[in-house]
Amino acid sequence: MASQHSLTASAKAATSALSVQRSGRRYWVAVASRAHVRLAVAGGFAQACHGRAQPLRRMRSGDWLAYYSPRHDMKGRGPMNPPVRAFTAAGEVAAGATVVQVESPAAKDAFRPFRVAVRYVRRAAEVPAAPLFERMAGPGGGGGHGAIGVEKDETAAARGRRWGMAFRRGHFEVSERDFAVIAAAMGVDLPPSSPMATTAVTSDPPGAVAAETVVGGAHAAGIQQQEFSSSEK
Repeated sequence: MASQHSLTASAKAATSALSVQRSGRRYWVAVASRAHVRLAVAGGFAQACHGRAQPLRRMRSGDWLAYYSPRHDMKGRGPMNPPVRAFTAAGEVAAGATVVQVESPAAKDAFRPFRVAVRYVRRAAEVPAAPLFERMAGPGGGGGHGAIGVEKDETAAARGRRWGMAFRRGHFEVSERDFAVIAAAMGVDLPPSSPMATTAVTSDPPGAVAAETVVGGAHAAGIQQQEFSSSEK
């Protein structure tokens, strides 16, 4: 009985620890073309991985998201569509936001993507991603999930390949420290860390980004005003 009690206590402790981990603010990177990121910022929403719901459902109110754009447009290559390879937007998942499925009337394939409301920082600057890699542990390398693996004395080329693998996922988690590097480069001030940051709030908590610096909100109507193509991540 003592052994069984010990196992039960251990299981409860593990469950409790997992709950604490999931209740804290988390940080994410999503991939989309610069053109589509601009539509998302204007509409106050996030969309990822060809409009799938699962990546968005991993995020909670109070989490932060940065977009990485490989190109200006996802269709075609060449001088009219040069590589961007930069972080192009950052924002906070809106308080009380829920994942919603919306209609895209102009889409010939009746594309119905899932989206979530995000409060983007209006003044966030676009910054090249590569110079930041050497200052970050990388996806899963410093507190995030889904580690790819960080090699000691990693070369710049190897580091770039590792990040490239992550970008191909379309949506992934990074550590708070890594996200802080991205945010600082973009000129974005993150609110103080809080273990309960993901709980829904009706007003901005202390340290939150001032309302005049953000665009977007938690209204589904606003989410439906802009269109992503079905070929976009």
